[in-house]
Amino acid sequence: MSVTKRGQSWQAYITVNGERIRKNFDSKVDAEAWEHLVRHSMKLGKPIPELNKFDNSYTLEEATDRTYKMHWAGGKSEAKQILIMKELINYFGKHMPVSDITTSVIDDFIMEQKSKGRANGTINRKLAALSKILRFAHEHGKLENMPVFHRQKEGKNRIRWINQDEELMIMKTLEQWGQIDILEAFIVSVDTGIRYSELLNIRTKDIIKDGLYIGESKNEQPRLVPLTKRSREVLLMRSKNLEPNQRVFDFKYNWHRSIWERAKNHLGLDDVVWHTLRHTTCSRLVQGGLPLPHVKDWMGHKTIITTMRYAHLAPIHLTEGLTILEGN
Repeated sequence: MSVTKRGQSWQAYITVNGERIRKNFDSKVDAEAWEHLVRHSMKLGKPIPELNKFDNSYTLEEATDRTYKMHWAGGKSEAKQILIMKELINYFGKHMPVSDITTSVIDDFIMEQKSKGRANGTINRKLAALSKILRFAHEHGKLENMPVFHRQKEGKNRIRWINQDEELMIMKTLEQWGQIDILEAFIVSVDTGIRYSELLNIRTKDIIKDGLYIGESKNEQPRLVPLTKRSREVLLMRSKNLEPNQRVFDFKYNWHRSIWERAKNHLGLDDVVWHTLRHTTCSRLVQGGLPLPHVKDWMGHKTIITTMRYAHLAPIHLTEGLTILEGN
């Protein structure tokens, strides 16, 4: 029998008939009191107090694997979920019983994420994945009670996009470093606003006269995205000698990450992520006066509400209002 500290909680465990039984407490005093009670009960041959009837051998790794196969495998968010799953396993440990993942343990995880500077939205996505895993275990009788998840407040953050000078700096740096694949992916992304997953799914047959056909989209609605001269040149060059169904950017999911992180840090653009390129396209379209319903169709937003986040960037509306007031 032993009492150990686990984050902000204390864990007491014993071995009965070869089976290890764990129980978490908010204080060391409570854990030791339970341990003494167990010792006394065992000496008298009495039942172990508050023995958990649930399977303490059901690990986080097993729960995660089963949840993945049931809910995430083959889905549009599969790659992202795999990354989150790996991080959860690395933090909690693959042998961690799901019954040991208490509210206190989860709070420790949140604080650890905050100490690393993770945004609240990022933390919440990881909590959502963990909640789904534990909910799956609970529904299959492997977890008695669901812990409480303290979701973090997400504010309405300022939309970040890159300006022309920043764009030129990024392109020049990638070119100087010989990172042509990432440079060309950057050009296509910033000129079309397509999602990263859509970029990796571009096939030769999708490059047509009227633009770029996006058949697989987050909102499950296909769309046609116009192509600038330079983005079309990049795509045609990369698709040369490829079969119609071959991918133009035939890379693994996150193939760009290490170089991209290095480049943006080198340029002092710490708040820029790859998704910023999508924000950039949308912001430029709105600032250029393209009507919001048209921007919605271009970007593939599921509802106009998403597009309205960029509405304040349209100075043309103010100009029209001035014209009305002037009576012209």
